[in-house]
Amino acid sequence: MPRAETVQRLEVVTRDVLRAHESIRDTFAGHRLHIRGSQENFRYRQSTATAGELAVDSLHHSMGVREDVDPVQGIWVGLVTGGQFGLTRAGEEVRGRPGDVVLFPQGVPFTCEWQLMSLQVVRLPAPRARPAGSRGDGDRPGRLPPVRHVPDLRGSRPPLGAHHRLPALAVRRR
Repeated sequence: MPRAETVQRLEVVTRDVLRAHESIRDTFAGHRLHIRGSQENFRYRQSTATAGELAVDSLHHSMGVREDVDPVQGIWVGLVTGGQFGLTRAGEEVRGRPGDVVLFPQGVPFTCEWQLMSLQVVRLPAPRARPAGSRGDGDRPGRLPPVRHVPDLRGSRPPLGAHHRLPALAVRRR
């Protein structure tokens, strides 16, 4: 039986563009930042919860940027909750709008681009081995059918990362 993992949480709220992208780099992957919007009134908010190799992130970024991202090995699935979010890999582009679910390319460099973005990401460890005969499409960005928020019986709509209410070891970086 696998052992239970302690949930660790990280919260970052900043108006400093470089601090925001330092957090993105530390949490997600190395990237080269290309600023495309005004830094005036910039706001960044990130909430991350991790348990072992599983992570759930909620992000809000208020400025237009492009990031050239280093390869990631895990499986990342994002739910666009506000603004627009684009992924490009080898000429293939996927644009997500609120309600769209996007699949990040795996194991290859890619580009992310947005003007204003709110995104929830689930990061899973990469499978140890592929089943025989499986297709190797993990290197392509993808967009899954849109999803609709379904309120629970109490009528609230908690963010994706709020669905696990396990005891947590608080982790806060500034």
